Amino acid sequence: MLSGQGEKGDLLQTRQRTGEGLMGLWGRVLLFLCLSSIGITMGTRVHKRRELLLLSSQLLGTLSAELTFCQKSADALILELAAKSPFDSLGYLRKFCSLPKAPFPKRWKQAVEQSVQGGEDREMLLLVGQVLGAYDLNTQLKELCQLREKMAAKAQELLEEDIRERRLYTALGPLMGLAVCILI
Repeated sequence: MLSGQGEKGDLLQTRQRTGEGLMGLWGRVLLFLCLSSIGITMGTRVHKRRELLLLSSQLLGTLSAELTFCQKSADALILELAAKSPFDSLGYLRKFCSLPKAPFPKRWKQAVEQSVQGGEDREMLLLVGQVLGAYDLNTQLKELCQLREKMAAKAQELLEEDIRERRLYTALGPLMGLAVCILI
């Protein structure tokens, strides 16, 4: 009888070790995948910022063209453009449309501050609200053109940084995942 209980105990211990081994393996795989996805996500930050600047620059070009050919208010122009593709993907335009009616500069500032993280990008977008509807047509067009060029230049700068960060983080994430898996 004792030998039967010993065999059952050995079998139970073997099953527990195998289960722990599988759980450890799955845990390592999960850690590897999580750290890899974090690396990939971090690698796209600059890309998203660059895309925002390029699309905002395109928006300013379209705004300039619309200002030249029609006599609409700044509110009406922004609301009209926010409904068109590709501008409907800009978070600050969606936010602008969802805010209650208020004077354009105040509403624009609120939308940009709530939708765009701080920094140079936000400052450039805030200038749009200070220019639209505040000056004569020629001054507005000149200021929008300068802002558009500034955004395009910044987007070009970010292109090199985007390439560098994508390479770095997409390699670093899986490497960190492997390192953690080996250490555990």
